[in-house]
Amino acid sequence: MGIRKLKDINRSLLIKLAWKFLEGHDDWAKFMRAKFTVRNGDLCAYYKGSSVWSGLKWSMPMVKQHSRWIVGDGEDIELWRDDWCASVSIKELVNNRNIPWKQIKAKVCCIITNGRWTAPQDLLTVLARLSIDLRRIKICRGRRDQKIWEPNLYDKFSTQSVHETVRQKEAEESVQHLFWDCKVSDALWQWSINLIKIFCQSPDIKTMLKAVDNQSSYIMDMWIGSILREWIHNTQEDLNTVHVLRVPGQPRKETLIKSCFWDLPCMGQVKINTDGASKGNPGKGGVDYSSSLLAAFYPR
Repeated sequence: MGIRKLKDINRSLLIKLAWKFLEGHDDWAKFMRAKFTVRNGDLCAYYKGSSVWSGLKWSMPMVKQHSRWIVGDGEDIELWRDDWCASVSIKELVNNRNIPWKQIKAKVCCIITNGRWTAPQDLLTVLARLSIDLRRIKICRGRRDQKIWEPNLYDKFSTQSVHETVRQKEAEESVQHLFWDCKVSDALWQWSINLIKIFCQSPDIKTMLKAVDNQSSYIMDMWIGSILREWIHNTQEDLNTVHVLRVPGQPRKETLIKSCFWDLPCMGQVKINTDGASKGNPGKGGVDYSSSLLAAFYPR
């Protein structure tokens, strides 16, 4: 129906604002970066009175997680602080507070010459220890560096793509996640297990099939019988299961036994009993007003 949660919409707009904060070139983005970044280029960790900053701080990790650099001329990418060669920056991979990071402001263009990597041997050694191979990183010659939103590699950053990421739909859905790992699926399986009363410690396709092997025919018969509104065992457990599954039931009409009497016919009339009327008393075929038998018929 296209109805979206307000919570997801709010998160999407906050991430879009954080993207503009990090990658924007307008006056607002430049002003915000100057206000909320320290001299070494990192985001300020202390409190600043701003209604916008609290939302930006929440969305920054999401932006960094789902974005990466495409290396061009290397002039816009910081060598140590940007995640251009791995999922996180080299600074985060090294994780050494003794290094004077405030004094290190090199750009990636320092190790690029004529569209090729020309990194010094010391840097190559550091990258090798971090399992980073520059030869696997492509340089787009003649182009500027570009920050892209990973779930949408070929188009520009869009709120729609962010919303799909917030809803965790950017990756291709797998059968394992759809039927077993998803929170909704797991809750449904736990509900079914408690309803059918089988023991299954870790639900997956193999353990579930093995656990319901002895219950499958019982469950199928009960399900079909409930849908067709036919006879089931009518035990308290069966009726409770049908009620939880919200299968509409229609109680069978009880046989109603009624006693009936007939009056004597009037004078000049004869009472003729049919097979149904004379059942249990087949000898009398007709009586008069005085209850005397006039005639009886029987097959030979």
